[in-house]
Amino acid sequence: MVLELRLQRAAVGRGDRVLLVDDWIETGSQASAVRSMIQQCRGHLVGCTVIVD
Repeated sequence: MVLELRLQRAAVGRGDRVLLVDDWIETGSQASAVRSMIQQCRGHLVGCTVIVD
């Protein structure tokens, strides 16, 4: 199984504040990857929430 996390760079600009909303986080590696991608776009991850059903 191949899992990919994608972010369109144009969607996050310098200084943008981003809230990550996810429906599944197993180990936190997804959140860490998102934070890295947002930082590369010069945005700021301001929070993370997980929806559990």
